[in-house]
Amino acid sequence: MRDNGSTTVLILGVLGFLSIITLSTYLFLEYSIKEIYRNEAIEQRKNALINEAEKVMDLFLNDVTPYADSRIDAVWEHAKNSEDRGIQIRLTDISSYYGVNWIRKEMLNHGNLLKFGKSSDELQQYRWDTGIHLNMEPDYLDFFPPVILNRYFTTYNFFNINICDEFALENLYFVRTGDRDKARLFRQKIQDFWKGSKPGKPRMIEPADLKSFLGLEYARLYPLMNAEPVFNVHFMPEEILSQLFTYEYHSVPHNVLEFLVGGRMNQEWSIGELEVIIGDNYKKTFLHHYIGVTTWFWQIEITSSNDEHGSLTLRWIVVRVPQDSEREDEIEYRLLEEEFLQ
Repeated sequence: MRDNGSTTVLILGVLGFLSIITLSTYLFLEYSIKEIYRNEAIEQRKNALINEAEKVMDLFLNDVTPYADSRIDAVWEHAKNSEDRGIQIRLTDISSYYGVNWIRKEMLNHGNLLKFGKSSDELQQYRWDTGIHLNMEPDYLDFFPPVILNRYFTTYNFFNINICDEFALENLYFVRTGDRDKARLFRQKIQDFWKGSKPGKPRMIEPADLKSFLGLEYARLYPLMNAEPVFNVHFMPEEILSQLFTYEYHSVPHNVLEFLVGGRMNQEWSIGELEVIIGDNYKKTFLHHYIGVTTWFWQIEITSSNDEHGSLTLRWIVVRVPQDSEREDEIEYRLLEEEFLQ
């Protein structure tokens, strides 16, 4: 009897153990299947958001005024109505700010943008020592309060050869060519060119002159280094526009600032119209290298509506590629960054 009882207990123990294994396997398989369905659902949502982003890019590419970007373009109406389709589209011009990697000392001082106790010479030396930065924070927090850094600056813009710090241009030349000696000679060439300027009549390199000025390294430097206006007047911060208009050699009447700021929400200007609005100083000074009507870097954010998995946001950074005179009729955008946020 003791033997039979022991056998029974043993069998029950084995069966209990097998039941636990079976239950665990079932629960694991159930969890795995749920994860598969969940991942498939997330992938479907990601693809749906990418399709929406591609529709936005189609609107950019087929804009009826391709050389001017403003809030009256069709893409903004498309974004405004996106909630009707269960998503939210946000468009942000992220290039119409001072380039923290290239802003010149005189503009820093004019705008009083640096932290108390910091000088533009120190910032210039820091950039020379550390090179071009992709991130504003924490890289530049020693020189700017966070609120100033985020209100006035960006790392997303090109280097206009006329308005960039000459040592920043030397750094860019070195990054693109790998030749430090040629980079130093290039900086000296720029400085020598600027020495030919007269009060109220600066020497400037216009787009038609750029290829000959850059010489054999043109293909490596362009379009990162160019002679195109950096900011879009339709989106740039009013404070930056005011600083540029009140700078010593620019001297644009305050009523012009008021007209541009007041009208840009529901108007779009071409470069020719902008020149007429600002007046003679637009072309005679560096203003036409700072201020234009094209946005070079866009941030596109598309957010899905909430469901059992929560909301999902696709973030694209796209860049419009400047075209030289041989391809000036082409409109080209490239995807620079892609990120999903949940």
